[in-house]
Amino acid sequence: MRLPATPKSQPAPKRQRVLSFVSPDVADILFYETVDTQRIGVNIPEYGTSHPDSIKWPHHELVFVQQDSEEGQLYRFYYAARRENQDDYNYELRDGSELIRTYVIKRADYPSKLTPPAGGTLDSVFTEYGFVGDSIRSVDESLSSIYIAVQRRFILPEIIETVYDPNIETNVKTVKTVVASNYNLVTNNKISGPGETFEVRHGNKFHDILIKQTVKNEQGQVPNRTLDTVYSAQKYDAIPQRLDSVVFSYVSSFVSGTDIEGNARGQYAEDNTAEFLVTAPSSGPFKTVTERTVTTNPDGLIDAILATSNSLPRPKREDVSIKYAAYSFNPPNAQAAARQYSLPTAIHGLVTVQTTGTINGTTVTPTGLIIDRSTTPATLAQTPRFNGTDLVGAYLIDVNIRRTSLDLFIVEATSLILNGVYPATSSSSSSESSSESSSESSSESSSESSSY
Repeated sequence: MRLPATPKSQPAPKRQRVLSFVSPDVADILFYETVDTQRIGVNIPEYGTSHPDSIKWPHHELVFVQQDSEEGQLYRFYYAARRENQDDYNYELRDGSELIRTYVIKRADYPSKLTPPAGGTLDSVFTEYGFVGDSIRSVDESLSSIYIAVQRRFILPEIIETVYDPNIETNVKTVKTVVASNYNLVTNNKISGPGETFEVRHGNKFHDILIKQTVKNEQGQVPNRTLDTVYSAQKYDAIPQRLDSVVFSYVSSFVSGTDIEGNARGQYAEDNTAEFLVTAPSSGPFKTVTERTVTTNPDGLIDAILATSNSLPRPKREDVSIKYAAYSFNPPNAQAAARQYSLPTAIHGLVTVQTTGTINGTTVTPTGLIIDRSTTPATLAQTPRFNGTDLVGAYLIDVNIRRTSLDLFIVEATSLILNGVYPATSSSSSSESSSESSSESSSESSSESSSY
């Protein structure tokens, strides 16, 4: 830079020095000297030139030059110390949540001589804080020609929170960890599974945030956990009706005599009705109880529920048949018939199949007539899991599975709470009639011997 000449009539000013401390380090001084250009010649030194007094100011260099007189004869030469050991004093702690370090360095030295560490790297002094990013700030005019300010931010590298999750009705441990940018879950073996999930959220160019949510215990397990029981009421149409009785009522007649030729003749006839008395269940609504369990293994839990729970008795298709054979020797006569009926779909206790009827209007069998009448089965066995009269207790009617938070499952088992399902008296009945000549939709085989 070419400087104007100083008039020879003006006396040369003395060299002056103004000091200021720019950091707690006493050696870190920024100062300027007022210099008469006549004493240094016509050229201003380049920025970065060491101070001419290398003994007193061995670490200072020229950083800024400013005109200090209207005549252009006086200039301020600003000298700054080369920044060393800045970690000893360049920190700020803010509310216990973050650490800020400010480095004043030459523009050309960033980032080569102040390379940003990997995200999450702990500070060398305040090791409870981890690195998350750099910001570039301008400095005072006297330094800005050569220097910049780098603000390096550190935060708590790991934050543990306990957050209530209403989906699984418990507190979830959430761990947020500062990690390097472009963090890879698979490479770092952070694999989500039942009860523990991992995700990475973008922070900035320098760091990401690893988030772990877990309900695992100290042994690294997620045991089944029972939630509060839910009570309600609902209608339920699948309660079976109850079969109370099976009664066959027959009517038969037998006549005998001689024909015009004096030969003995006889004839037998019989028909019957089948009455199946059933009781319909109450229509509800019925009280229900839903037991809920959080689990990692819904299949195993369902197997256990089905193996131990009480379910409604299941009616099965049942048939009953009535058979008879009637014959006499004098007069000679024979007749046989068999008929099978399907019983109503129902549950029942021990039911004895009853047969009742008359012959020629009485219960007395005519002399010489032999009748062999039977039912198959003679007794209906009690329906399994039914006490024979009523349904009392808890009966499983539904098991539901749904996926919820943290790759867990909630298994809901709903049971009816029953008592007094069937009225004290029978409410309905089913009856059928049959005859040897009918064509009703039932299985029948018969044989008949004509009188002669």
